[in-house]
Amino acid sequence: MENTSESNDALLSIAVVVPCYNYGRYLSECLNSILAQSVMPGRVIVIDDASNDSTFEIAQDYAAAYASLEVRRNPIRMGLSSVRNMGAEMTHSEFLCFIDADDTIPENYLDECLKALCDSRAGYAYPSAHYTGSEHGFAIAQAFDRPLLYRRNFVLSSALIRRGTIDTIGGWSTALERLGVEDWQFWFKALHAGIDGVPAASTWLNYRRHVSGGASVSGTSARHYLASRHALRTSMGSEGTRILPWKYAIVALLRIGAPELFRRIKRRVIKPLEGFLCPVPGCRE
Repeated sequence: MENTSESNDALLSIAVVVPCYNYGRYLSECLNSILAQSVMPGRVIVIDDASNDSTFEIAQDYAAAYASLEVRRNPIRMGLSSVRNMGAEMTHSEFLCFIDADDTIPENYLDECLKALCDSRAGYAYPSAHYTGSEHGFAIAQAFDRPLLYRRNFVLSSALIRRGTIDTIGGWSTALERLGVEDWQFWFKALHAGIDGVPAASTWLNYRRHVSGGASVSGTSARHYLASRHALRTSMGSEGTRILPWKYAIVALLRIGAPELFRRIKRRVIKPLEGFLCPVPGCRE
């Protein structure tokens, strides 16, 4: 590592924010993984977003046992974007990491992300993904690719982010949260500000997938995708014209609206070009 002094200073200035809404059943596993890091964060902040399960009680037990961990409970639900922004405002740490309460991280997570950041001028370091829960798989963090990020989101929300990146961008948008694309827009805004990311491929997020409540074949899914696409383009002004050209949207809608047909076409035509043609966030083998 070249920037040894920067790295040593940074070890004392990492904050991990854990938003939680009714994920008390996963919270202990998440916090245990954070508190077992080879490079310990200076602060761990659990924000209970008005859960009606055991989230607050579990978080309080951890706060009583660990001086570096604190808990805040929202009296009314604010939403994920607002909670992340709240967490960023609660700390002055130079590096921030946002881990969802149903996910976990291996013990080298913060160390590897920090090394990647300190060896570059990037604004954030993103990990590989180990998918668990209702889906299983592993996706290695790919090299940062600005044009590709306009087509599909390959950066996880759990990236280790420099404080200056969040300050420059202004945090997460609450307007797009209902469409589930607030993370993607955050990285778009970083692109617009000239801020790139760097992969930390040697570590990963244990990303828990949950069974969707709706059928993937429904017209609602297709309409949701189009609405998300339009909202992203509109939110970025002139930069938005580069987001998800229609030739990619057509393939995405086919995948959403007619999955069986898409799979047949994919095996015969699309598979060799999948990385180019499949713009849906999280699309993978």
